[in-house]
Amino acid sequence: MHPRKILAGEIGRFMQKSETENLAGYLLLFNKIEQAYDAHMSNALKEYALTPNEIIVLSLADGNTTASQIALLKDVSKALVSRSVKLLRQKGYIVCELSPSDKREQRLILTPDGAKLKAKIIDEMSKFSKAALKGFDDERQAALRLLLKYILKNIDGGR
Repeated sequence: MHPRKILAGEIGRFMQKSETENLAGYLLLFNKIEQAYDAHMSNALKEYALTPNEIIVLSLADGNTTASQIALLKDVSKALVSRSVKLLRQKGYIVCELSPSDKREQRLILTPDGAKLKAKIIDEMSKFSKAALKGFDDERQAALRLLLKYILKNIDGGR
């Protein structure tokens, strides 16, 4: 079955509520998912005492990534990412190297310990994803992705 048909069938039951009630319900669900994710990651990585933002930075650092790129990708302030980078440097998980293309930027390079921790982070992200999407076949996952893309397109003004 096509993802759009799945969406039509599964969203139909929400149509009886007002749009405001639907939006509040959706936001509550998104918030609960985010809280569950943060709790899972925090518990799985508690021995490392990482903040959620440090986890994000480590998961995205690949030797070519900069703090500005992470801030843009995650839609957070560069100051917040820079603070996380500073803490990760102090903990010995990353080192910074000037970008050859822009001397104002520093590339985030994982240390050997940082690379091991990133692998653990990616593994825990995968475990959470599998648990969250249990019972979702490929079509349902595609439908969910499509729906979320539509929502983002609407709130980003069609960008």
